[in-house]
Amino acid sequence: MKTIEFERERPQPTSIPNLSKIVLLSPSDGQGEENTITFSSGLCLSTMDCQFKRLALIEGCCDRRFIWFSFWLEGGIDFLKCNAGLSGKVSAGDSSFFLSFPESSEYSEQLKDKRVKIVNLWLGGESLARLSSGDEDCFYPALKSLDSKSAIRIGHTTTPAMKSVLHQILHCPYSGMTGQIFLEGKAMELLALKLEQINSRTICNQPSTKSADTERIYHAAELLVLDPVNPPDLTEIAGKIGMSRSKFYRYFKMVFGHSPMDHLRSHRLQTARQLLRQREYSVSEVAFAVGFNNLSYFSKAFFAQFGVLPHQAL
Repeated sequence: MKTIEFERERPQPTSIPNLSKIVLLSPSDGQGEENTITFSSGLCLSTMDCQFKRLALIEGCCDRRFIWFSFWLEGGIDFLKCNAGLSGKVSAGDSSFFLSFPESSEYSEQLKDKRVKIVNLWLGGESLARLSSGDEDCFYPALKSLDSKSAIRIGHTTTPAMKSVLHQILHCPYSGMTGQIFLEGKAMELLALKLEQINSRTICNQPSTKSADTERIYHAAELLVLDPVNPPDLTEIAGKIGMSRSKFYRYFKMVFGHSPMDHLRSHRLQTARQLLRQREYSVSEVAFAVGFNNLSYFSKAFFAQFGVLPHQAL
């Protein structure tokens, strides 16, 4: 397995202040582009779009404290040496939570696809503490994790709200200082959504679901989407898997990273996109077929999840 080694051209000027564009060139490995901007708060936003010629290995050394969030739009990785030796993976549609510390040394991750498109947010531990000043309860899980002495990478589902912000970042409609302000606002919004996800899942200070509970939650997810037009009531599903409604809702979010209704809506939209690609049905026919009775809401939800309007998916 070959390790990626990119050559970086000199940063190119852009229409947005402090945004640098770097073309990544490596005739043997592939090619791509990386855009990076650092804001006065210490928060850094970067996007990377690469096409590799072969599956490759990413290796690095962690020698300073920082927190790093990656949102995978295409491609994925398998963790080979991270989480104090524990393996894991992140795929397209996932976001990962990476913590690095001075005591950590090396990490190794293997690409699962040749196509990689990601958006990254990262900031140093001091910057995170400064941003959380006055709202420590909200940031507590992330700050608590910074006490660890080994690198940590944890994968979550990218929520529909995050996907909407990611689309706006990748398609910034402004230039100049307005573009910089827009990107900073969206980066902060994305950070807030990610930290809220970490906080709600209580990664650090709450016990995880047991394997038997996890199996019941997956069974509940199957029941939820069996009939997307007339889905069962959440209380009914909870009863079928032997949980109270509140426990079912809480555990569902712990397993999937979003609520049951978000899960159902995402499934409906995924099904709608597949039907639209068949080019056999109109937009309204597809919307009604998957359980949307309001065409305007269907269009907004479809755009938020996929970044295009339904008629553009035909």
